[in-house]
Amino acid sequence: MVRRLSIAAFLAASALAAPAYALNDAVAGATHLRELNLIVFDDMSLTSEVEGKAFIGGDLLAGSSGNFGIGSAASGNTQGQATTGGHPILFVGGNNLAGFNSIHVKNGSNGPSGKLSTTGSSAVIGGNSHAIELQDGDRSWTVGGNLLNAGNFPIKNMRLGGNVLDGNLGGVSGGTIEYGASSSRINFNGATAISNPALASTIAAEVAAKVTDVVSDVKALSTQLAGMTVLNPSAFNIAGDNLTLTAVDGGEGFALFNLDGNALAGLQHIFFSSPSDLTVVINITGLNATPFNWDMTVNSGDKLWMNQNVIWNFVDAQKLTINDEFHGTLLAPLADVTAFSQMNGTVVANVFHGNAEVHLGAYNGIKTFTPPPPPPPAVPEPATWAMMIGGLGMVGASMRRRAKVAFA
Repeated sequence: MVRRLSIAAFLAASALAAPAYALNDAVAGATHLRELNLIVFDDMSLTSEVEGKAFIGGDLLAGSSGNFGIGSAASGNTQGQATTGGHPILFVGGNNLAGFNSIHVKNGSNGPSGKLSTTGSSAVIGGNSHAIELQDGDRSWTVGGNLLNAGNFPIKNMRLGGNVLDGNLGGVSGGTIEYGASSSRINFNGATAISNPALASTIAAEVAAKVTDVVSDVKALSTQLAGMTVLNPSAFNIAGDNLTLTAVDGGEGFALFNLDGNALAGLQHIFFSSPSDLTVVINITGLNATPFNWDMTVNSGDKLWMNQNVIWNFVDAQKLTINDEFHGTLLAPLADVTAFSQMNGTVVANVFHGNAEVHLGAYNGIKTFTPPPPPPPAVPEPATWAMMIGGLGMVGASMRRRAKVAFA
């Protein structure tokens, strides 16, 4: 009895310790991969540009400089659009510590038609912020804390939870400026003025909720992909410094590879083949605290297709360095990622140091990864049925004989 209770307690504790991710969370995570070009859970530094939208859960670090949302007119270099609400071009959950006017936010082309952003703010900064140059679109942004320096850029719509500490914020006629503290350094210039003392706390709650949702959803996706099985797994081969991947539909509408990350160390070339309409998931495990250098060059396959349909799920990696051009979604929810070569596709990292460009197109594969149905129960052959019936008859007769002895 004690043993049974101990096992039950262990199973209950294991259930509590496991991530409580639901399928709809993972679907939302795949949706984020479509709608964002860069997702960083914590802090980020940047010395280059991001073609699509960027989400940073922590701080945009001092010394950063670059462009966000420059877009690309090339066919296939796209990101998805949210049906409602939508992400801003630049979202920073913490502080914008980048220097004065070192960050430029545009609203470039989303592939051959349309713009990256159709609704919402150009930029959202949850904490304090230096001036940002908003170059395209409606020049709307939100700052939850203080605006450390206002710059000289006209702002159409502004939500400012704190104060303007240096310079003067200038509005434009027809715009709206909502402020939570003093308006002494705001020149409305015909913009509608709205005083809202609760604005800072409102923005803080909005930002915290968004960070929680995006981070938990994308982690749920990585966890789900890592635990997937298929009826027909895809084949791979490692020979010399070459990795060959041959993707096939596993029976559920996507291809699945499970690779040992340590076996990939030192490889130089990737040869890739897949049907053009197939989503491909490549789970890479076993790295943990072992640093991994991506030095592989894609030598075959449709690279533009790879950018939008392949997910490299670095499940447990904590330290990644990208030294060669990367194609596909980099899904590394636990990793400190440093990029020295351009990234083509959606990038997900815990911490990101961007020393190279992040390019569209973003992930465009399936959103719902359905596990294979359990195999149907085997139907016994007629001879097997006869043996089972005969066996049950013998057991029954034996029990009757025992009963007579027991109660004689």
